Amino acid sequence: FDQSAGTLTVKGTLDASDILAGTLSANSINGVLLDTGSNRQISIGTTIAPGNQSVLIGPGAGGTGLGSTSLGKFAGGFTTGTDNVAIGQDAGMSVTTGNENIMIGSHTGRAPAGTTANKTGNNNIGIGAVSNQNTANGTLSDLTSGSNNIVFGKGAGRNITTGSGNVIIGGYAGVTNDESTITIATGTGGRRLYFDTSGNATFTGTVTGNSTFTGTRFFTTDGTNTLSTYV
Repeated sequence: FDQSAGTLTVKGTLDASDILAGTLSANSINGVLLDTGSNRQISIGTTIAPGNQSVLIGPGAGGTGLGSTSLGKFAGGFTTGTDNVAIGQDAGMSVTTGNENIMIGSHTGRAPAGTTANKTGNNNIGIGAVSNQNTANGTLSDLTSGSNNIVFGKGAGRNITTGSGNVIIGGYAGVTNDESTITIATGTGGRRLYFDTSGNATFTGTVTGNSTFTGTRFFTTDGTNTLSTYV
């Protein structure tokens, strides 16, 4: 023990169960900042103070609102809303006052200009990832006040701004102010099936089935294409 340096060196194996201490206090371990509070918040590697019951891990990880979970460099960096989840580099970085958003994957929920903090919508779910050189095409990158959007895929929903209630599976970009639509697309964004706000369906390709199948037959049309199904 070097009292002048304030260091203790242990050689060999130290079993934590053999350590008895009334109070063990550490602000940092090997340069990693540890911050905890009475409301069970913790932060590692970030200088942003976590909100109550929040966990922030990574350089610049943020989340000053209640119940934030941010894992990754700059994940949730501008977030002040509550109960948001951001996992991945820059994930959810541009979410600000929005609540209960889930952003998973590198740059998902980050505006193209990374320093822009502009996402105020609630209950959005975005899963996807792009490289740092392609953030303009990130999943939900242009979202502002839109809420209740659920998108899965690289770049999915990237053109949605104020639109709400949309579901996109695949790499389709979406439309700025779409409301309550459903899109199934290819991974590269080719739209295959689309339901508009009124539930009208548009599809591409040919629908085939077993001509010997018996049952109740239903037809759905958007005025141009017709979908035939059996139940």
